[in-house]
Amino acid sequence: MTQNVNSAQKDQKNPASAFRRWVQEIWYQNCEEHLTYGESPYKMQEYWNKYKYWLKREYQHQKSINAR
Repeated sequence: MTQNVNSAQKDQKNPASAFRRWVQEIWYQNCEEHLTYGESPYKMQEYWNKYKYWLKREYQHQKSINAR
């Protein structure tokens, strides 16, 4: 379900933007999942406030797996 971090890391000059693109893709997937079950999706800021620690941890984890 999560996007491969390598595809989000194409912009090596600005790693923060790679993380932002990765988070945005995860948020889109979350919105689709909520809509699939007839639920109202979170707004981006709500999603970030609720899951920011998990998102940061998951991004670092995916990055370390792809670095192997």
